[in-house]
This record gives sequence, C-alpha cells and structure tokens, in this order.
Amino acid sequence: MKKLTKLLAYVLMLVAFLGALTACNNDNDEASDGRFTPGTFTAVGTGYLGDITVEVTFSSTEILDITVVEHSDTAAFADAAFEIIPNILAAQSTDIDSISGATVTADGVLEAVADAIRQASS
Repeated sequence: MKKLTKLLAYVLMLVAFLGALTACNNDNDEASDGRFTPGTFTAVGTGYLGDITVEVTFSSTEILDITVVEHSDTAAFADAAFEIIPNILAAQSTDIDSISGATVTADGVLEAVADAIRQASS
C-alpha cells in the first residue's frame, strides 16, 4: 500500500510539473520574433453590447498605435475598458490582465488586437 501511495505521489508531481511547463509556454498569437508586416490592420472583437472594431498600426518590429474605430458599449464601461490600450502598447502583447469592472468589453479589445497581430504576423 505504501508503494502505491508513493507511486501515486510521484505521478501527481509529474503531472503538476508538466502542467507548469505547459503554462509557461508563451504560445499566444504574438509574433515571437518581433517581425510584423508594417501597416494598419482592422480587426473586430466582441464587446458586451456588440462588436468592437479596432485599427492597429505596426512597424516591422512593434505595435505603434491602437484606435477603437467603432463600438456599441455604453460610454462608462467602454471608457474604462479602453484604458487597456496603453497596457497593450507597453507590453507589446495581448497577454496582459483585463480591466476589472469592464471585463467583457476589455476582453473584446484584446480579442480584436490579437486578431490584428495575427494578420500582421502572417
């Protein structure tokens, strides 16, 4: 019985270790080598009350600008959610925390920017 318990403990530690390795894998949609097709790309994410359209401008090495072109969300939530844009620009990634209190709208912005990154990385 002790051997079975010990074996089970080793298996659980192995699973936890492999899970940690998988979590550390930065397998997001960012261009890992930092190369983008320069230009402005339009993409759409889903906000709380409808679509959020963004334009994301890239140089060959970085995200230069993000502009919300159109959205249907209420101003109070949208304004709070759009505060995520400077965070995306600072991180040069959508792999950041969302905005509390306007999570759905902020996640829609992240979704749209991630799509623009995919477009610019192709």
